[in-house]
Amino acid sequence: MPRQMILKTNTMDGPEVIVSESPTFDLVSTTISQVDWSEFSFVSLFIDDDNWLDGSGCMNPTDGLSVMLSVARIQYVSETAPDQPSVFLPYFDAYLKGNLDELFALIYDAKRKGLSEAQVVARRREDDLPQRQRMLDETIAASALLFDQKQYASYISGLTPFEDLLPSVHLKKLELARRRHAENSG
Repeated sequence: MPRQMILKTNTMDGPEVIVSESPTFDLVSTTISQVDWSEFSFVSLFIDDDNWLDGSGCMNPTDGLSVMLSVARIQYVSETAPDQPSVFLPYFDAYLKGNLDELFALIYDAKRKGLSEAQVVARRREDDLPQRQRMLDETIAASALLFDQKQYASYISGLTPFEDLLPSVHLKKLELARRRHAENSG
């Protein structure tokens, strides 16, 4: 991924430890192999609060392991639980390379399930929609005050990522905010 990543690790009860601010696949691999997976642990590649990848869990069968991915605040969990920490490696490799297509194929277990690339994309859209709708509802509620206070730039930046989901009344309000912002800026 083009943005800076941080490799970090922690346990459920322990402090977060930054392993590296410029992680490599070899360092991720070494970190995963050195973690004590008998207790609930996390290994993460972190870009920001909205974009990260976690390999977490423990080898205790009641807890198990999982991979969780967050892309622009939308979260995805691996459909097939890893049976050992080394299974995390292809996920981390794809994330380090910025290869989201490969990462989503792993998340949805496309190879084992025989899913095509188009089917993986369709699954991602299905998973995205409810989360994006919830975020949109929260954003509309929070941005109403911004519009009323004539903070048009903040209003526009909050709603623009959800423009494809906006009901017509909010699309009109967004266009009005853009016009007013342009008038006030020019």
